[in-house]
Amino acid sequence: MSCPVQFKLCVVAGDTLREPFIMETDTLTPVPIDFTGCTARSTVRSADGTVVATGIVTFGGVLGTIVLFYPTSSFAEISASITHDWDLEITYTNGDVVTEMGGTIDVLVGSSRGVVPPVVASILRQTFSPQTYDQNADGMPVDLLTYDANGYAIVAFGPFGGGTTLTTKLQESNNNITFVDMAGGAFPVGMVASTTYRLRFTRTRRYVRMTLTISGSADLSAMIGVGAP
Repeated sequence: MSCPVQFKLCVVAGDTLREPFIMETDTLTPVPIDFTGCTARSTVRSADGTVVATGIVTFGGVLGTIVLFYPTSSFAEISASITHDWDLEITYTNGDVVTEMGGTIDVLVGSSRGVVPPVVASILRQTFSPQTYDQNADGMPVDLLTYDANGYAIVAFGPFGGGTTLTTKLQESNNNITFVDMAGGAFPVGMVASTTYRLRFTRTRRYVRMTLTISGSADLSAMIGVGAP
């Protein structure tokens, strides 16, 4: 029996919480877990076990992605900063029910209203949302201003269309308008379907995104992070 993977989350009371994850098989060559047909629930609980909030979990099917979402109403009534526990339980198509991840969540009161949340050591954000891509595209930029310069990027591929060829690389920008190719930011040539690739990088600018050049079509999802992947 494996223990749930632990993640520390942080949200300001009254804000939206949206956290993406990728899960892979524990094999010599990891591949994304196929979540097609699975269901899940996520809850935040106080120290005495009372459910404080219930989240919405969205799967990316064969891409192995999970997006955890708590709307603004989830923590709006909290009047003092507090730490709660959270978990994510997945029901698989074979009937197995597994709590795959969990940890603590700091709910902060303030931010722009007088209390500034602390800088955290890690971040993981989507640059490409899970879907089928059949034309060149630029991913959503990720703002890494308050994080270490050393980060990582993950791109998870599902099925490819016949004859598909593609390349992906990282770009960076100081103003979120003009992007340049990042030194050492190109993923390997000849990437294949149903495979996850990781790339370590050192940025010199504030914003980082992934860009895709494709001929054909491919299912994919991509994330950019800082800290332990």
